[in-house]
Amino acid sequence: MSFLRLRSAQVFAEIVEQACPELKGNVCAGPATAEHKRKFPSLAIIPINFKISLDQEDEWKDVGDNRVVLFMGRYDALFQLQVGGRSPEERAKVADDITALFFQREGSPGLIMAEVADCHDALVGYELDDESWRDEAGFSDKWFSIQTMNVVTPILIERGAVYTMDEIRICIRADVTASFESLSTLTPECVAVDEDGCVTVSALAA
Repeated sequence: MSFLRLRSAQVFAEIVEQACPELKGNVCAGPATAEHKRKFPSLAIIPINFKISLDQEDEWKDVGDNRVVLFMGRYDALFQLQVGGRSPEERAKVADDITALFFQREGSPGLIMAEVADCHDALVGYELDDESWRDEAGFSDKWFSIQTMNVVTPILIERGAVYTMDEIRICIRADVTASFESLSTLTPECVAVDEDGCVTVSALAA
């Protein structure tokens, strides 16, 4: 679970670096280190808090060998985006470029959706928490532009020794009180189990 929370910041860092070449190598997924603060322009993606919302478990993905990944709920996280620059103009350009990323999704502007391949193809959503960036003093005469971002990640748990059932074969007789010597004398039926748990009985050729 904690791995996916960390990867959500790393994936966003990768998205930003691809869209903003001037930030290549200067994006930090986590609290900014002293070395990172000396790089300009730069972006630090800093976790502030996480809220867990549990839900009814549901199968997310079958990974084989009787193991499945279960969806258990979601993390609602708040991250701080900290843009550093040598001048207000440099910070403003980087901040505008990052903001523009959130309005490229057709049909749902303001939202970035990303698939995390190494976390069972988890879908992570990113959304800016505020409409504008604010300036904040850093150290010496350097300044930073600050914005907050909401991130939603699924809680995925891998569980083993799980057996799924796709088909049930049963024998049906009209007279349930009659005795019988062998199941082989009865007409086999096929019962299909739907995703919602309902079953459909149909004749099955012997």
